[in-house]
Amino acid sequence: MATNPQKEEIVDVLKFIPTTVNLAIYGIGAEVVVGELSKAQYEYWSKKTDDERINHFTNWVNKSDVPEKLQIVQDGAWYDADDLGHASGCELTSDNTIHVIDDNDDTVWESQLGYSELDDHGIALDSSEIYARNTPGIEYAYAFEQSERGTFFSADILLTTPFDPKKLSIFYIDIEGLEVITSVEYNGEELDGFDAYDTTGNGHYCEIFKVDA
Repeated sequence: MATNPQKEEIVDVLKFIPTTVNLAIYGIGAEVVVGELSKAQYEYWSKKTDDERINHFTNWVNKSDVPEKLQIVQDGAWYDADDLGHASGCELTSDNTIHVIDDNDDTVWESQLGYSELDDHGIALDSSEIYARNTPGIEYAYAFEQSERGTFFSADILLTTPFDPKKLSIFYIDIEGLEVITSVEYNGEELDGFDAYDTTGNGHYCEIFKVDA
């Protein structure tokens, strides 16, 4: 026999009028590329300052004075220098927010995007990873990051029953230590929300390193 809370839930479902809500993910995040270096490139760039390395990755105006065999990117096209991996999205951290609103812009549900907060709501997390050390034969590598702030994901969901955060699944990639959200599902269906990507670049970081065996 159904308990009173279960009965109330059944009544809520029967009374529910199908509606569309919007799910958005916003805050801070990044786009990151990871690539292989030759020993000569590693020795050259490991002696340069952060500013010199970042200028090389982002300088699309002036012709590079770096010898061609030591160049990592050409014409500032760092986003193409991703032979070992590439990911972008909102960072999985309590500093960021997932927010659901109705067609009146009223909040239906929201949460911070930290592990504990998502676990409290019964949200499933699924991860993969990109590390240079996971590719056999790689001795030297770099990771270049453009940090961003804004809205990383926004998708409409047609609801036929009340919104339930337990039906959410969040997928993320750990790319050289930075965890970014790459997709979201609701009730087993992937949401199409990256067309609403609306962020502003907030800084650059570049790491040159020898890959641990």
